[in-house]
Amino acid sequence: MKKIIALLAATAASVSLTQAQELSVTTDIAWESAYVFRGEQLARSYFAPGVDVAYGDFYAGIWAALPVSSGTFDTEVDYYVGHTFALENGIELDIGATYYTFPSIDTDFFSSDNSLEFYIGGSLEAPFSPSAYLFHDIDLDTFTFEFAAGESFLLEEDLSLDVDIYGGHVAVSGSGNYLYYGVSTALSYTLTPAAVVSASVNYGGSENRLIFGDKRAKLWFGLSVTAGF
Repeated sequence: MKKIIALLAATAASVSLTQAQELSVTTDIAWESAYVFRGEQLARSYFAPGVDVAYGDFYAGIWAALPVSSGTFDTEVDYYVGHTFALENGIELDIGATYYTFPSIDTDFFSSDNSLEFYIGGSLEAPFSPSAYLFHDIDLDTFTFEFAAGESFLLEEDLSLDVDIYGGHVAVSGSGNYLYYGVSTALSYTLTPAAVVSASVNYGGSENRLIFGDKRAKLWFGLSVTAGF
């Protein structure tokens, strides 16, 4: 269940890496030492390939979580599509949907183990790029509100320090609500005008004990390579 902020970051990277093209494609391959989504750990180390296609204000993509211990944790493949709207005063509106599938549980694309989540959100062109999103999973009957902010600091010509924070509230029908949070810092190096490699340190959790080992929070690491066409 990829964080939508990361999906949007991939779209933004696609646009920035291929500004001269209305049609852009971004490919990404990442590894992280833990899979933590909305404060809940879903797997230990995993690989995360993804492809994002943007045309004008439309975007769509596929993202996967492939646990290294594939026999222990579920493989996940997510499909998403959305549309952005540029409003006045630097405000951008974003509307879309994500379909979460788990082929290691059931290969049927329309399996009852899968779920469909709609989202609407907005971001502001301002220092730290604040954004806020509302998600509703119609199959799991959950509502999630998430706020995020981040900034990129140029250290050298091709090297930047990227800092992102996020927090949210999940309302689960019939089983209670909880708050979650996280922070990520990454060193990003521009290999070419269309390729970036990054190394990140992440920390996150929730008010509930949703991390392996009955913990509330966890530190984990990541590596990624992003290329735009």
